[in-house]
Amino acid sequence: MSSQQIQVRQDPTLALYAGHEERTPHEWEEQFVDTWLLLEVTAEDEAGEPVCARLIATTTDPMTDAFQQLWRSYADRSVLTLFTHSKYSAPHPYVVAHAT
Repeated sequence: MSSQQIQVRQDPTLALYAGHEERTPHEWEEQFVDTWLLLEVTAEDEAGEPVCARLIATTTDPMTDAFQQLWRSYADRSVLTLFTHSKYSAPHPYVVAHAT
């Protein structure tokens, strides 16, 4: 995270991450199960796709005020973030199509 301290209300669904290591978004997604991830993008490819990121926080409920406040605090400082979901536990979500 940046050197600026971010104040976030206590929320049992939100966990801030104190580490500074950088990984690909896919590597972060593979590290967790059934969790939403907020990542700070630190590098992009030529097409503008994130290729390296730092983990900011994890949450099981991205609609809480605490998570929304945290995400907004990065946007307000023009910090590029990526909001993504980790791998899913079984059974995996799927789509069923039915044509009649």
